[in-house]
Amino acid sequence: MTIAILGAGIAGLHLALHLQQAGIDTDVYGERTADELRAGPMLNTVARFAHTRRREAALGLPDLPARTSGVRLTIHTNPQLGNPSLSFRGALTDPWSFVDMRIVVADALDTYLARGGRAHFGTLDDDDLAALGEA
Repeated sequence: MTIAILGAGIAGLHLALHLQQAGIDTDVYGERTADELRAGPMLNTVARFAHTRRREAALGLPDLPARTSGVRLTIHTNPQLGNPSLSFRGALTDPWSFVDMRIVVADALDTYLARGGRAHFGTLDDDDLAALGEA
């Protein structure tokens, strides 16, 4: 049996890597290759705290630089709407990182493929999805 994973984002790739570790055959379907992800526009940036870093280490993903310190977050809102700004600081003891997700997703895809995973790139239409469901 092969499991088809639709979507080569971080959730789909974490699932694919976990299933690989369990010896379950998978095919990942995504829009872009790792090189296309790295060369494309920034997807988003994400703070990755200790639990995420541990999960990624267990999946064998590359460790990205991290630091140990506090986090300061300030959310500015429109005071004309009656919403005050919110600010807080958290003290963190475990390393964390703030990363460009193009790198994290591309690294996860490369790791999956290097371990023998199969990936298919492009868009899927209704007929493609029906065929996958039948398979």
